[in-house]
Amino acid sequence: MEYTVGQKLWFAPTQKWLGKPREVTIEKVGRKWLTLSNAYRVSVDDLTIDGGNASSPGRCYLSEQEHRDAVELDEAWRKFGHKVFNRYVVPDGVTVEMIKQIRVMLFGEGGE
Repeated sequence: MEYTVGQKLWFAPTQKWLGKPREVTIEKVGRKWLTLSNAYRVSVDDLTIDGGNASSPGRCYLSEQEHRDAVELDEAWRKFGHKVFNRYVVPDGVTVEMIKQIRVMLFGEGGE
């Protein structure tokens, strides 16, 4: 993706000390990093916030809606995983074929 100075991004930190999600502006475009109006920089590859020597404290999105969609997907996946992986007994009606189909949907051809 091509980024431009003045373009708006949605800044979504995972660390509370960085504040709430908010709109930021790209102030500088480099080969590897975008410098933002809040003085942070993000990777041009995946929009992760630079954490220096620590893990990334969040990421940016192209819009607030893209961020909302990602949060909704993460929450749905968490709930799905909780339902599936906290069960020790196969739910009634589930077949081997159903499990194979789900594996293919999640992991691609062959379901591996």
